[in-house]
Amino acid sequence: MKNYKRIIPALSILSLLTGAAQISQAQGNASQAQDKTGQPVSNTSSGGYIDEIFVTARKRVENIQDTPISITAFGAEALEARQIVNVGQIADFTPNLTINTSAAFSGSSSTPAIFLRGVGQVDFSLNTDPGVGLYVDGVYISRAVGGLIDLVDVERIEVLRGPQGTLFGRNTIGGAINVTSKAPTDEFSGRVKLTTGSGNRMQIQGLLNMPLGENVSSRIAVNYHKRDGYVDRPDGVSLGDDNSFSTRATIAFTPSDRWSITLSGDYTREREESAPFILTRIDPGAPFAGFHNAVIAPLLDPSLAIAPPGPPSACFIPTTSNPACFNAASVSVGVPGINQGTLPSMSDLDVYGLSLTAQYDVNDNIQLKSITAYRDLDSQSSNEPDSAPVAINSTSDSYIYNQFSQEFQLLGTSFDNQLEWILGAFYFTEEGTNANLVNFSVIEILSGGNVQNQSIAGFGQATWSMTDRLDITAGLRWTEDQRDFTPNQRVLRDIATGIPNGTPLLPNVTASTSTSDLTPHASINYALSDAVTTYATYSQGFKSGGFTQRVFPPVLPAPGQNPADVIPSFNPETVNTFEAGIKSQLFDRRLQLNAAAFTTDYSDMQVNVQIGIAPTTQNAAAATIKGFEFEAIAALSEALRLNMGVGYLDAGYDQLDAGVVGITLASKLPGTSEWTVNGGASYSHDMNDLGSLTARADFSYRSEFFFDANNEVGEDGYTIINLSLNWDSANGDWRASIFGTNIGDEVYGLAGASILNPGGFQQTLFARPAEWGISLTRNF
Repeated sequence: MKNYKRIIPALSILSLLTGAAQISQAQGNASQAQDKTGQPVSNTSSGGYIDEIFVTARKRVENIQDTPISITAFGAEALEARQIVNVGQIADFTPNLTINTSAAFSGSSSTPAIFLRGVGQVDFSLNTDPGVGLYVDGVYISRAVGGLIDLVDVERIEVLRGPQGTLFGRNTIGGAINVTSKAPTDEFSGRVKLTTGSGNRMQIQGLLNMPLGENVSSRIAVNYHKRDGYVDRPDGVSLGDDNSFSTRATIAFTPSDRWSITLSGDYTREREESAPFILTRIDPGAPFAGFHNAVIAPLLDPSLAIAPPGPPSACFIPTTSNPACFNAASVSVGVPGINQGTLPSMSDLDVYGLSLTAQYDVNDNIQLKSITAYRDLDSQSSNEPDSAPVAINSTSDSYIYNQFSQEFQLLGTSFDNQLEWILGAFYFTEEGTNANLVNFSVIEILSGGNVQNQSIAGFGQATWSMTDRLDITAGLRWTEDQRDFTPNQRVLRDIATGIPNGTPLLPNVTASTSTSDLTPHASINYALSDAVTTYATYSQGFKSGGFTQRVFPPVLPAPGQNPADVIPSFNPETVNTFEAGIKSQLFDRRLQLNAAAFTTDYSDMQVNVQIGIAPTTQNAAAATIKGFEFEAIAALSEALRLNMGVGYLDAGYDQLDAGVVGITLASKLPGTSEWTVNGGASYSHDMNDLGSLTARADFSYRSEFFFDANNEVGEDGYTIINLSLNWDSANGDWRASIFGTNIGDEVYGLAGASILNPGGFQQTLFARPAEWGISLTRNF
């Protein structure tokens, strides 16, 4: 695949010489944070200075430069400037972050697999948990399905690297992505934005902020996005389209100076075609493909039959081109934009959520906070992994679940503000059903079942300011997780292996697992000067075990054996991360340079490998991940700004448990590029009463990586370039933009899956080609 590797070193050196590396991506009109009363904390910016950026990575408002964590933050203006419309796109601008936009074989266009510093999870079943936590307004989003969130009226996004288990809790073993929506204000205001462009794109965004009376205000935002697909099928279906509607409504009530209550509701509806995978590799002689070519194809076209002693059919002759065959001459292999599937295509999603956040100032030093939330999701999707006119393999997924969470936080300061502390308790429960129908030409099976997960936790963390320059932090979290799994799995049809129809794949009984763990955190933060701060941290992450949901052949108990004991399971995994970093703002806040280096010891790593037709999660033993991030911003003048980010990862397995299959010590960890580099430049020209023009260019480079632990399907590496030009009116009421994404028309993969043995095929989801767009925004 084409890329621009030759220009990367030159761009990197040039940017480093000018001091242009990016720490927060949130320059320009950077984000605002929320203080403990829920009101905006203003960023300060003036002329050619770099804006101060406030984050809530430690559950309280802090300047990002004072927070001893490697963080990339995006403000609302930074998101818009980079044409970022969903969570998946932030990976292009965040060192050491990988987001595969669709899980293997799911068919869903909204099921990301997220890896941060090499830690993540590709499986989306209810029995496995993600390795990077996703939070929206303090609410944990437990499932990958529906996780490719449209960014509607977002205040900021924070990417927190390394285990965040002490404060953020479950399944933040690799880090957390923290999304904060804009809060209602006491002024009437609004915004309408219209966007059109390539692929018949039509996007309408609107928001209205409206006071409802004394101490009550409201805010509602809506987003409708429709765009044609970019992978065409012979039946006229276009895969990879956008057809979504989302809305968020918030009411904020401040009955007194001490009370703040916020009620939020959100809803997302997607009605799209299946994820746009294409066929990238085939093996016509693999068991399932071979059965089709030898048995099914001659039945469809008798002219393909060859009498012994020749091959069973002409499909095994490479030059045979026949629509009944599955070989390179008969199907499209490795051609972006072409999928020859003919089976029904679907990626439907309905998800809604409610949350209630209440804050009470006990006194000037202590605050009590409660976050109560409920979410409900229904996802239906299908996929045709063979991507061919012949029906060798198809899958469909029904994914229905709901979650409830309750968190209490007690925050305070003591000893004349020398001690900042937080105590908290967390309760979480979810239940759901996942039905996965897998249809091969020789066998059809149903996998899935019912899952109930429950988690309770207590946590505390304190920071002691020993001097004006030295802070020491310590924290601890206790977690207990319980998982109950009742399989509903059986063979529906079998014409090859001799398994009777209706045979259970797993016993229809409930298996349970319970795990508890303590996850500590410690850090030391020392300010060398008012402009330079250094820190060192130790943190531990923990992710509970679970059950293997997809199995074949059947796993059934021996006589007298407890049926629940034969349901395959995997153990918890643990990481221990040591990190050291430096954060600086130099030349009177005109240059910001931040860097962090880390090493992670990974124990009992949960790896999803393809064993036959079944993706199976197993503990792969131990791994070590080392690396660094370097980011900065340079405000060369009031008009010109440069930014850059660099990430490096050295990751590998140290040892493998006995019985682990599908990987070796030489295998590469999935979702892990050695190098990730991004950079950008913006230039503004003030035209006085005519407004201002701002031109922006961004690039993003990622070195090669694999989508799967088996290292069968991956991406060679790529560079993308985006451009934009904005005009803003002098009074700020109007904005007009023209933009281009992936202007070099780079062909690169965003997800992939392989079932070469026994299926005979491999598929890759490629990104959208070069596209352009224009938008018009009216603020009032």
